[in-house]
Amino acid sequence: MKLSEIVARVIALASAVDEVDDAYFKTLPGYPCINAADLVKLPPRAVAERKELRDFLAGLSPATIYALVVLMDIGRRWFGTEDLLWCYEDVGHQYPKLAAAVRYLLSKDIVFNLIEGLRCLSEDKIDVDRVLG
Repeated sequence: MKLSEIVARVIALASAVDEVDDAYFKTLPGYPCINAADLVKLPPRAVAERKELRDFLAGLSPATIYALVVLMDIGRRWFGTEDLLWCYEDVGHQYPKLAAAVRYLLSKDIVFNLIEGLRCLSEDKIDVDRVLG
């Protein structure tokens, strides 16, 4: 599977999680201004969707997980595409344990950041499948 296809799948799975979360938040009193105390006692949401996303990520190779981290960091504007290869080499040092890299992916706005990362690569005429795939 090409990296672009994997990214599309991750975006689709993470979007499903976001949709369930958004639907739940709309049911809270005072939405869109939600009391922080209400967030502390949230019930588990999107359990099946989160599990599917975690399982999909768990089945990917370390190289692919690290490529996703790099793509997200580009999307977050932590560095530009000119630093792409350096960052890919460095990401293994940042996350020597693959589980930490997966936690990082799941702790950020993965949908927005992956889309932005792809957009940045596209603007600079860089093919994600040739450079990171």
